[in-house]
Amino acid sequence: MRPTLARELAEFLIELSIVLHKFSIYPADHASPEPAVEGLLFRYEQLLADRSSLSVGVARRQLVIEGVATDSKNPVLADLAGRLNRHQLGAITFARGVRRDELVEFLRLVAVEADRSARPRSIAADPRATSWSHIRLYPPLYDKLDLIEESGEEAGGTDDPNARSQRTCAAQLWVGLGRAALATDEAGGVAGATPPAVATDTADDVPPSDTTHVPTDPETVARAIDGNPSGTAYDQVIVGYMLQIAEELRDAGGREALQLRKRMSRLVSALEPKTIERLLEMGGNGL
Repeated sequence: MRPTLARELAEFLIELSIVLHKFSIYPADHASPEPAVEGLLFRYEQLLADRSSLSVGVARRQLVIEGVATDSKNPVLADLAGRLNRHQLGAITFARGVRRDELVEFLRLVAVEADRSARPRSIAADPRATSWSHIRLYPPLYDKLDLIEESGEEAGGTDDPNARSQRTCAAQLWVGLGRAALATDEAGGVAGATPPAVATDTADDVPPSDTTHVPTDPETVARAIDGNPSGTAYDQVIVGYMLQIAEELRDAGGREALQLRKRMSRLVSALEPKTIERLLEMGGNGL
């Protein structure tokens, strides 16, 4: 069976999307969104009661949370993913102990529709966002990922918005898969597996902007996956990325998609048969 998003996580994301929509249609001083904020804050606190943090990865039509990608056909979650993606966000980390004023400021910032006429700039750099203690916004990782073709030419040297968006998503997915493959804790779970895919109690061990030690060659990623003991949490993260990549390649074209397809082909070829079997068991027909 394909990994299924836990009900409480899906409900949190849906409520977040609904509250953001309310903030987007009412003036900043309007009282109508207030009850919705209280409901979202209550669900936030419940969700973080047994977690120190929760990270949500962002792609164009999907979100990835605790290693599971949301359904791209779900209109509410697809709308939320699109809104966040247009703000040039790669991931959001929510930490336990959020203050109401932080949450409201976050909602107001994200509710404003991104200006697509201007050159894309992540709101992660907004001074308001950098002042929060319990909500952290991360830009996409495409600008730090080594997406280089075999010939040595740089992939996608264009300012076309569609090509840039495609390059962003491909880079996010590959660097996230590489980081998740190497990030394990002593108990066999996922640690340091930072955005865009998974949240753990040690999510801050490896800052999302730090890609220094993230492998870019498929063979290294494959060895890391082969060498990790089989475990539900770890496998969910890896399969979550693979499902997301499969979804991206299903619709995408051009050089970036070709590069990502080649990397995935090399990765699968380098995996041990028993590893492929265990990932297929977790991912089902989606893989």
